[in-house]
Amino acid sequence: MDSASARTDYKLPQITVLFWILKIAATTLGETGGDLIAQTLNLGYAAASVLFLPRSWRPCSLPTT
Repeated sequence: MDSASARTDYKLPQITVLFWILKIAATTLGETGGDLIAQTLNLGYAAASVLFLPRSWRPCSLPTT
């Protein structure tokens, strides 16, 4: 086995574990934050979801000339 494939075999499980940790954390925090905003402000889930969209995706952020 050459050194390139040995490095790939060693790093792949670490990347996979890190990916799943970040994915679970982001999903948990996103759902918890969405529920908190929707229930605290009584906006409903659809309106509260708009608050979590990136600024560049919101219709109100169109540049004015």
